[in-house]
Amino acid sequence: MDIYLPEIGNGILMMQWFSNNIDICLSFIMYSFLGWVIESAYKTFREHKGFINSGFLNNPLIPIYGIGAVIIILIDAKVGNIPFPIKVILFTIVCTILEYITGFLIEKIFRIKLWNYANRTLNLHGRICLLNTFYWSLLITVFLLYIRPMVEAHLLTSLSFIQKFYITVILYGVIVTDFIISTLELKSTTRIINNIVTNMKTFNEILVASFSKKMKTRFLKVFPNLGTIYNEQLKNNLLYTLEKKIEQNNIRKAIGIIITPPEVPEEMDQQYVSIVKDLIDDENVLKMSNFPHHDSSTLKHCLTVSQVSYYLAKEFNLDVQSTSRGSLLHDFYLYNWQDGVKRNHAMKHSKIALENAKKLFKLNGIEEDIIVKHMWPLTNRFFRYKEAFLVSMVDKLVSVVEVKNALKKIVNKKINKV
Repeated sequence: MDIYLPEIGNGILMMQWFSNNIDICLSFIMYSFLGWVIESAYKTFREHKGFINSGFLNNPLIPIYGIGAVIIILIDAKVGNIPFPIKVILFTIVCTILEYITGFLIEKIFRIKLWNYANRTLNLHGRICLLNTFYWSLLITVFLLYIRPMVEAHLLTSLSFIQKFYITVILYGVIVTDFIISTLELKSTTRIINNIVTNMKTFNEILVASFSKKMKTRFLKVFPNLGTIYNEQLKNNLLYTLEKKIEQNNIRKAIGIIITPPEVPEEMDQQYVSIVKDLIDDENVLKMSNFPHHDSSTLKHCLTVSQVSYYLAKEFNLDVQSTSRGSLLHDFYLYNWQDGVKRNHAMKHSKIALENAKKLFKLNGIEEDIIVKHMWPLTNRFFRYKEAFLVSMVDKLVSVVEVKNALKKIVNKKINKV
């Protein structure tokens, strides 16, 4: 793999750097995914509690593995043909330092430890330990001997530059969106844990039960140390504030929709329902429930994207009505793409959805832009409106979560048979 480092003094444009280093950018995603596969498999079989989506993000990616792999690739290009055992030792030290820095930054930002090796032999501040360093050395050995050569020989070389470009741009957009949402979600979780303080007079069993229900997030499963901290704090301290006083802002509500999408109008925000009522009552829109999409139906997917977009549009002062209605019709193509009858579905279905919507409903420019460009960058033109950009990013994020849920069902079904 050729690696080009930008020389700032020569004023090389970032786009040129991106073009020259497309393999590095794509490698970060690939190795983040492989790291997620390894860690999720390890935790799933170790805990025996069903499938565990390991890592900080909702997506099947753990960035620390991708960052570590890219650093190794960059250093390996500079150090030359040093003996293999020296390489393993050097890269093990690098990855151990990376793990320590990551733990340090998380503690400073979120004021809590996501992992704690304090009870392990030869640990440093609970962030790194000898056993994990040994695991790093094993993983690096396998990476250098097998994983990296295989990825570069069979994956990177099999894709054209334009394919790499589209894949990288789309996935980086999803990663950035997911990173923002996951950060807010983790911030909310750690804030609740940190708000358990002493001398609270309102402590009672009902409050504890309500609080415990709120704390059942994926982070407590992925990072057992969070659960340990919570249980110890709850046992030794009292609740800081009533749950009803913790107001949900629009972003938190959007996250809640992604995690548990309401399926009937009675469970939805009634202001949202009033905006889209004529659409959700229309028999043609209801036909979308007949067509499968990821882990459910096209209608459920569109309702989830629409509701999330509704809350985010309110948060960012966008056109809430156009965003809600346009996003609800973004996949209004009315056929089963999985049967293969319609070719090039990914490229064409947004135009078909727009044509169907225009036949039945009066659309404004924002709504049309949302529908026809939600598959960017597969579309030829960029967004005209901020609302269209928002819906496109929400659609990608919701799709990733739905695909993850579908895979989780398959994995759990396999595990239960064992």
